[in-house]
Order: sequence, then C-alpha cells, then structure tokens
Amino acid sequence: MNPEKHVSVLFVLRVSLWIVALLATVYWIWYSVYLHIQGIFEPAEYAEYFRPVFYTCVIISIVSIAISFALYHYAKKINKPDLLS
Repeated sequence: MNPEKHVSVLFVLRVSLWIVALLATVYWIWYSVYLHIQGIFEPAEYAEYFRPVFYTCVIISIVSIAISFALYHYAKKINKPDLLS
C-alpha cells in the first residue's frame, strides 16, 4: 500500500474514533437528562445510576482520543520522507 493511501485510511480511522468519543459524550449527557426526566434527583440514587454510565463513557472517549493521537503520529512518521535515500 502506498503511503498516501495508508495515511488516508489512518485519517478515516482517526475521524471515526473522534466520532465515537463524541457519541460517548453525547450519550452520558443524554442519560443524565433522562434520569432527571424520570424524576431521579436524590444525589445518592442519581449517582448510583449515573456513575457507571459516566465512567464508561469517559473511558471510551479518552481511549479513542488517545488512539487517534497515536495514529496521527504514526501517519506523520509514514508521511515523512526518508532523508537517507
């Protein structure tokens, strides 16, 4: 696979990972609103329902963004011309 095509595939993967991070963030915000719509305002009860969803979504977002940055640095490394040849 030529470097330009490889970098293009990595770009699509990176954009997909950012979309996953955005969707995870939107989901935990939506879930928070949903709990309030259901009438769950008591902090102890709210935290019991919300905490697992929030932590899972935050972990998904952080991991996907970290992988995206790793792919970005890998793409820069591929795209860099070889100075010795």
